[in-house]
Amino acid sequence: DPYICERLGRENYINKYSMAVKFDPMSKQTIFRGYTYEVGQHGKITPMLHYDPVEFYGTIHTKCSGASLERFQELSLKYGDLIELTYVNDVMPYPNKLNCEHNRCNTNPVIEPPTTCPSCGEPLEVSSTGKNLLCINRYCPARQIVRMTNMLEKMNLKGFGESSMKSLGAYHLKDIVNLDEEFLISRLGEADGRSFAELMNKFKTEPIYDYIVMGSLGFTGIARKKWQIVLNSITLKDLVEAYQHDALNEALMVCKGVGPVMRDTIVSEFEFFYEDILFIVAMLNLINSKGMEARKVIRFTGCRDSQLEEQLCNAGYDADSSSSVSAKPNILLVPYEGYE
Repeated sequence: DPYICERLGRENYINKYSMAVKFDPMSKQTIFRGYTYEVGQHGKITPMLHYDPVEFYGTIHTKCSGASLERFQELSLKYGDLIELTYVNDVMPYPNKLNCEHNRCNTNPVIEPPTTCPSCGEPLEVSSTGKNLLCINRYCPARQIVRMTNMLEKMNLKGFGESSMKSLGAYHLKDIVNLDEEFLISRLGEADGRSFAELMNKFKTEPIYDYIVMGSLGFTGIARKKWQIVLNSITLKDLVEAYQHDALNEALMVCKGVGPVMRDTIVSEFEFFYEDILFIVAMLNLINSKGMEARKVIRFTGCRDSQLEEQLCNAGYDADSSSSVSAKPNILLVPYEGYE
């Protein structure tokens, strides 16, 4: 009602007529039936709680994330415990162990955290913070599958998840790009196989910046923006030559904006990605970003368009739709003319 809005007005840049009404989340009780464990790209082990089915708003849930080793230890669950699931933000169930007679009488032992990786069987390590379990084997199949899936997603080669990567059994960029179409069809089926082959052909022929490909490979904590800083100072070819002469650390030290943590990560993980990096250097459609002028900044407000964002980034703009409009952009994209 415009008259009520006008009467209530604003105070300290806040609309007095606008408030959020939050309702208590739904909660239900169920029986805990054990854990399975998922392995992330960088080795983090995520416990998954399994329980008797519960329904929230028409959706049946049988499992949810246990988040971390820290949360695993806080819950201290036994098989058959009664747990309460709270449907947080109408998005996902959050588990809690109930302090009740049923659980006090449960004679099953408290489940201990795993000691070996559920995928590769290598011993797990506790993170420096003590909050997570880690598989430190870079060649762990589960880590490889997640990394390859994320790599395609970051390069906007979308539509293929972890099950597809597992079927293909290729764990490096150079391997997956060169897969034969007949092989793809035999593993993924006619439609998906041809679609995947088309994506790979697009990747090999359409111009793409070096920092986009490098930022997709999976270096720990180093995405495209950080690789752009590196490759604005030194070419990928020069990095390879420095690595071959055992001088990679020295080469990175002269790169403005590359700190010791980032430098140590690149040096320690370069060998693992070496064959892929050689493949990237040889790509005929690769755009060298060394010395590239500061990119024009494009920001979105009131709208999102992932396809347009991809086209702008590939054209050399800084067009991150997830970034806030904090610094003054060169261009501000709005949904329609006259939008305020």
